[in-house]
Amino acid sequence: MSTTRTRIEHPRTVAVRTFADDRGYSYFPEVPLTSEGQLNWSMMYPGVVKAFHYHQKQWDHWIGLVGMMKVVLARPIETPELDADLKAGGWKQVVSLDHDLVATLRDQEENLGRHFALQWHYLGERNPAMVSIPPGVLHGYTTVGPAPCGLLYHVTKQYDAADPDEWRVDWDALGESIWKVENK
Repeated sequence: MSTTRTRIEHPRTVAVRTFADDRGYSYFPEVPLTSEGQLNWSMMYPGVVKAFHYHQKQWDHWIGLVGMMKVVLARPIETPELDADLKAGGWKQVVSLDHDLVATLRDQEENLGRHFALQWHYLGERNPAMVSIPPGVLHGYTTVGPAPCGLLYHVTKQYDAADPDEWRVDWDALGESIWKVENK
C-alpha cells in the first residue's frame, strides 16, 4: 500500500462581478477558476449591436442560451474573392471597402486591409449551437426579435486590463446592412 496521499479537490465559490450599461449587463468571475481562460455571461437588449472586436491570441467560444442572436464574423482576406478553402470553412460573402480598415485600441494600429470574408450564425433558444471564433476574426452580435438575448462564452485567455488582447473596430465599419433583418 502506498503512503503517498492524493490531494483532495474541494468545491469552490467565487464572487461574480457585474457590469451594466444601456446595452445590457454582463457577469464576470472575480477570480478565474483555472490558470487559462475565463467563463462569462452577457445579456443584451433588443436593438443593440455589440461589435466589432478581435483577438490576436485567444479563441472565443459562444453559446446563445436566451432569446435569439445574429453573430457576424469577418476575416480579413488578401483578395476580393472567396477561394475554395474559405467556402469550405463556411465563409459566405465578401465585403470590399473603399479604404483600408485600421483598428485602434490602446494607441496601437493594425491595418486589416480592404477585403473581408463574412459569415453569420443564428444562436439561441430556437437554434442551440456553439460558435468557436479563432484569433484574428472580427466578431460581434445583435439581438434578433423583441426579447433580450443571453450569451454564455468562454475565452481561452484571462482578461488582463494592463495588456488586453482586444482590438476594436466600429460596429458599422463593414456597413450597417450586415446587421439588419433581411425581409424576403
